[in-house]
Amino acid sequence: MEKDENGFQNFSIRILESTESLRQVVLDKFENFIFNSNIMSGINKIDEPTLLSLICESHKSEYIREFIVEMLPLLEQSCITDRVFDSCISYSDTEFRKTLCILLAHMWLRIDLLLTLNEELDTPEAFIKAVCIMVRERYSKDEFEVFLRRNKHFWNALPCCISWLMPKYEDSTLVDVIKNYANQAVM
Repeated sequence: MEKDENGFQNFSIRILESTESLRQVVLDKFENFIFNSNIMSGINKIDEPTLLSLICESHKSEYIREFIVEMLPLLEQSCITDRVFDSCISYSDTEFRKTLCILLAHMWLRIDLLLTLNEELDTPEAFIKAVCIMVRERYSKDEFEVFLRRNKHFWNALPCCISWLMPKYEDSTLVDVIKNYANQAVM
């Protein structure tokens, strides 16, 4: 994604290509976030009312939905309040709700969250999905081990994780960690 001369993420590129009225709605409501999100310094905040109104407006516009998909992963987790979370998981459009759920799950990578977001997933499948995401995104060994210890009751699903990750991630240190914990689960 392009940045301006100050290093600010330019979220407005796709939005500015839309109709004049839609562009005005987006720029009026979300100007502060669009032009002041400093990706370089890691400051990516948006207040709850603004984010809720953005989600509400997305019911009316594909452009705003695309904007949310680009913006949501860049937000600090503290921006995802209970009300924002509830708005995402109760979104009326099924396909977009799934997209929001996947984005939120990637932000937190917690089994209980994955289960809440994807009722159709059974627990081991959600665990496997989270483990695979962490390996793919190259999480640190320490973060990964904390995650595994927190979810010890799912260790019996670790052999499935290994089969999903092989051979592509065979050289990953996290795969070695998975093998170690899988052996502990058998004991």
